[in-house]
Amino acid sequence: MKKEVWKSSMEEVSIEETAKDFCEEYTELDDINDFDSELNYFIEDNIKEISPKERAALEEEIKKLIIKRKEEFVVQEKARLKNRTSILEWIDCNIKYDDSLEGGDVGYSLSAEEILDLIIKNGRK
Repeated sequence: MKKEVWKSSMEEVSIEETAKDFCEEYTELDDINDFDSELNYFIEDNIKEISPKERAALEEEIKKLIIKRKEEFVVQEKARLKNRTSILEWIDCNIKYDDSLEGGDVGYSLSAEEILDLIIKNGRK
């Protein structure tokens, strides 16, 4: 008869590596002000020993990574709206798949091109 035995060991990990692990696990975490409880859970589940100084450094590193990720998303979003055609495609896609639109809602009657033209016309009012 055989039995599976789980043995645990502890190894030293860097703040940077731990911050990356946290950000990989919590991919939907976009607001750096809302991660305290998630960080507590992560530490309880994954970290056996952490000093207050290490925790503060970990929090700062995570904040840096979240800010960097948000900046990368902004670049990607801007690239997707690089010209009139791509903007019209984005507006049209969002209107086309919105089943909740009712009469009077933007996109119910207006085309993507009409919406974009109105945005341009009224954008600085």
